[in-house]
Amino acid sequence: MLCGIRQHDGESSADEWEAPLLLSSYVKRGLYSVGAEDSLLWVRLRIVPPDRQNLLGTAEAADLLRCTRQNIQDLVKRGRLQPVMELSSGFLFLRGDVEELNT
Repeated sequence: MLCGIRQHDGESSADEWEAPLLLSSYVKRGLYSVGAEDSLLWVRLRIVPPDRQNLLGTAEAADLLRCTRQNIQDLVKRGRLQPVMELSSGFLFLRGDVEELNT
């Protein structure tokens, strides 16, 4: 179910006009769920101001530690940095965990 849109046997009970504006492009394409990466992006950009975000992607963690993405992946492999989630594009980390390595 996507924000009150029910799907029965592959059929949606709503059309693009009944879906919230933000989700109408998904419904128009026949998609009735939002992936984790799109959900995270929406939350990070719309709900949580950038200066208060607690999650960092691999690239952001690398920027904070002034290293490469490969170094971040190595820290994960060696158990020095624990991701909270693994995505197809990398990892998500708690900002505090990354900042601890920077001290």
